[in-house]
Amino acid sequence: MSEPMSSTADTLVAQALPLHRAGQVAQAQALYQQALAAAPGHAEALHLLGVTWLQLGQPAQALPPLEAAVAAAPGHAKALNNLGAALRAQDRPAEALARFAAAAAAQPDFVDALHNQASTLLQLDRPAEALPVLHALLALAPADPGALAQLGLALAATGQPAEALTALDQALATQPDSPLLLQARAEALVDLNRPAEAVVPLTRWIALEGENAEAWHGRALARAQAGQATLALGDFDRALALQPAAARIHHNRALACQALNRAEEALAGFRRAAELQPDFAPAWDSMGAMLVNLGRTAEGLECHDRALLLAPESLQALVNRGIALQRLDRWAEAEASYQTALDLKPDHAEALCGRGAMRDAAADPEAALADFRAAWAARPDYAEAEFYASLILLQQGDFAAGWPAYEARRRTAFADPKLRRASPLWHGQTSLVGRTILLHDEQGLGDTFQFCRFAPLLAAQGARVLLEVPPPMVGVLRSLGPGVTVYGGGQIGQPHDLHCSLLSVPYALGITPETVPAPIPYLHADPERVAHWARHIGTEGLRIGICWQGSTGPLAMGRSIPLQEFLPLAQLPGVRLISLHKGSGEAQLARLPAGMRVESLGADFDPPGHAFRDTAAVMQVCDLVITCDTAIGHLAGALGVPTWVVVKHVADWRWISGRDDSPWYTTLRLFRQQRRDDWRSAFVQVEQAVQALLAGRAPRSPAGLH
Repeated sequence: MSEPMSSTADTLVAQALPLHRAGQVAQAQALYQQALAAAPGHAEALHLLGVTWLQLGQPAQALPPLEAAVAAAPGHAKALNNLGAALRAQDRPAEALARFAAAAAAQPDFVDALHNQASTLLQLDRPAEALPVLHALLALAPADPGALAQLGLALAATGQPAEALTALDQALATQPDSPLLLQARAEALVDLNRPAEAVVPLTRWIALEGENAEAWHGRALARAQAGQATLALGDFDRALALQPAAARIHHNRALACQALNRAEEALAGFRRAAELQPDFAPAWDSMGAMLVNLGRTAEGLECHDRALLLAPESLQALVNRGIALQRLDRWAEAEASYQTALDLKPDHAEALCGRGAMRDAAADPEAALADFRAAWAARPDYAEAEFYASLILLQQGDFAAGWPAYEARRRTAFADPKLRRASPLWHGQTSLVGRTILLHDEQGLGDTFQFCRFAPLLAAQGARVLLEVPPPMVGVLRSLGPGVTVYGGGQIGQPHDLHCSLLSVPYALGITPETVPAPIPYLHADPERVAHWARHIGTEGLRIGICWQGSTGPLAMGRSIPLQEFLPLAQLPGVRLISLHKGSGEAQLARLPAGMRVESLGADFDPPGHAFRDTAAVMQVCDLVITCDTAIGHLAGALGVPTWVVVKHVADWRWISGRDDSPWYTTLRLFRQQRRDDWRSAFVQVEQAVQALLAGRAPRSPAGLH
C-alpha cells in the first residue's frame, strides 16, 4: 500500500468514527467503503465495515470484510471477536468459539471476548470448559452481572447447585427481573432438593411472562416435587393451554396424576404424550410402568421394549423392563435387563436393587444383601435399598441389624400412609406409664395377627393401649383382653399421646428370635361359634382346615398354592379337608380333580361384616390347619392350634431361613419348597407328616385333638 493511499484511508476512517458512534451507521459505512477503495487491505476499515453490517442485522454481509480484516491483522482482537459474533449469528457456534478464544488469547483482558467465549461454550453444552473462562472474566470484572449469570448457569450444569445459587443470587441483585436467571435459580433450588423454595422465583417469572408455557411448566414441576401435586396440576393445565401439543408437559402432568393415585388419568396422559411425539421414549417407559402397576403387565412390557428401541441406554427403562419381566415370572430375562443397566452404570441403585431381588429369589441371600448394600451406598437417601436389605437381615434371623433397617420403609415411595401421624412416634425411649399409645395396623392382615401380640405387653407396662385395625378384624382382636381398646380404622380415634405401627414395636422393644413374646394363644375364638361349628362339622376323621390362596399382589407372588396340590391328602383314608378359604380362589372348588373332596361351610361361614369370626372358631374345631403363607396361618398360630404353613422356596422374612419351626408361634410347623415353584416336593413331606399323624393318633374327645 502506498503511503498517500493509506493516509487517505486513515483520514476517511477517522471521519467515519464519530458518525458511527452517533448511530449514523449508513453514513459511516459509506466512508469505510471509500477508505477501502483507497486502500483495499486496510484492516481497521475492513473491521469497522463488518461491524456496520452486524449492526444492520446482516451477518452474512459482515463475514467477508471481517475475515479479510483478520487475514490482514491476525492479532486484531476486536476483529476476531466480531468475526466470532458474525459466525454465531449464522448458526456456526463451533467456528465462532475458535475466534472468541483467539481474541481472548490476543488480548487477555478483553472482557467482551471472554463473555462471548463462555456463552458459546454454554451454547455448545460444554459448561465445564466455560468455568475457567468465567473465573478469568470475573477476576477482571468481579461484579459483572452477565458473568455472574453465566457462572451460575455453568455451575448448575456441572452439578454444583449450591455454588450456582450463590452466583445467581449475586446476578439477580442487579437483574431481579431476568427470566433466565429466575429459571436458573429455581432449577438450582430443585437440584438442592428445595423445590418449595423454587416456587418463589418461578412465580416471579410467571408474573413477568404470564404467557410463557415454560414458566408455568417449571412451577408445576417444582410443586410436584414439593408434594403439592394438586397445585401442580393447575399449573400443568395452564402450560398446556399455551402449548397443547407439548408431549413432555403431558408426560409430566401424568406423573403428577400418578402421584395422586389417579391411575387412569395418568395412563391417558402418558398415552397422549406418546401420540404427540412417538419418539419420546420417557412417555413409553412411564406408560409401561403404569400398565404394570395396573396389572396389565404384558402390555407394559411392550411399552418398555418400545422405549428401549428409542433409547437403548435408558437406565430407567431397563430397570422398569426388569420389573415387568419379574412380574411375568421371566426371571432370567429380568436379571439380564438389570445387568444391562449395571453394565452401563455399575452403581445404579435401582438396577442393583432389581438384581438383588433376583439373587434373593434364587436363594443367594448373601449376594442379594451385597447388592442392596451397594445400592444403599450409591444413594444413601435410597430408602428402598435399606428396606430390602432389612428383609434379608430379618430372614437370616439378624433382628438386631434388621429392625432398625426395616424402619426405612417409612421413607420409601410405597410407604403406607398410615405411618404418617400427627402425634409423636414411639420408638421405645419414652416410658409408657400413664400414657395413651395408639398402635395401628400396616401392610397385610397377617401382619396384624402376628404383631397384635405386643398390645397386651405394652398395656402391662402401664400404657393405655388403643389398637386401630381394619374393621373386619375388630371382632377377633377384641379377644386380646381388657387392657386393649380395639376399633376399626376410619372411625374417630380417641386422644392419645404417642403412636406406633404394630410392625415397629419389635424395633422399639429390641426383640430377637430368642425373646419373641409367645404367650400362645393370645387370640381366642368366640366360644358360641366354636360350639356351633363343632356340632356342624362333627368329630369324624382327621379334620384339616385348608387355605390355598392369599393376596395376589406383587409382594405375595409365588405364595399361593394350586388347590389340586392337596389331592394326595384328600385321598388318605380318614382325612377330611375343610375349606377355610374366602374370596379370590374359591372358584377352584368347582374344578377339583377326580377323587378329591373339599368340604365348604356355606353362607353361614364368615358372612359380610364378620370376617374371621367363624374362621377362628372352625380352626379351634379342626385337628390341624394346613395353609399357604397368608393371614390364615398367622391367625391359626395366634390361636395356638396345630398349624402347618407350606412356604415357597425363598420364603417371606418372618419364616426365618433354615428352620421348620417359628419363634413366633409355638404350634406352627413349616414345610418348604425344595425348588422354586415346586409345590410337589413340599406336599410329599406334608403327606408323609399327615400319614405319621394318622398312625400315631390317640382317641380324642368330641371337641377334637387339642
